[in-house]
Amino acid sequence: MLSQPATSVWLKTKEPTAGEWVSKFIGKVEIERLRETHFDGSRAGRNFALDRQIEPLVMESEISGLPDLHAYMKYENYVTRFSFPYFDMPIVATDFDLRDTPEDNLPYDPKNIGAAKPQAHPLRLKPEPNVATLPQRKSPRTVTETPHHETELEMNVNAQQSLNLRG
Repeated sequence: MLSQPATSVWLKTKEPTAGEWVSKFIGKVEIERLRETHFDGSRAGRNFALDRQIEPLVMESEISGLPDLHAYMKYENYVTRFSFPYFDMPIVATDFDLRDTPEDNLPYDPKNIGAAKPQAHPLRLKPEPNVATLPQRKSPRTVTETPHHETELEMNVNAQQSLNLRG
């Protein structure tokens, strides 16, 4: 999926393997260097040789050392380093305003959520009078205190699966 876009932008990463991967993604470059050797002995002279090496265009240490708001961009076979300014965006809308509704039975105060302390027992919601409900147990317990018992639906599914295995 990363190979599909024509343009890729790479920001700083502190992960060494990710920096190595980005370096390989950007590509390599062939560098030609002129090497000069000097002879100081019975014959004085100089020798020149052309040395070719393939090196990464951008090393992983350069990617991990990028300053904030700086990046590398690769488009086709062209690579450039660039920076972009920080824009402080204007506020165009106010924060979300909570409405108090009489139906809300929240176990916390939504307007002061940072100061809320967890309750020892979760709230038990009462069923609405017009809604058909499953029969309740005589002694309701919290989930952590109740061992797992199969419900009627789970028993029916398990029975159906065992019949399918036999037939």
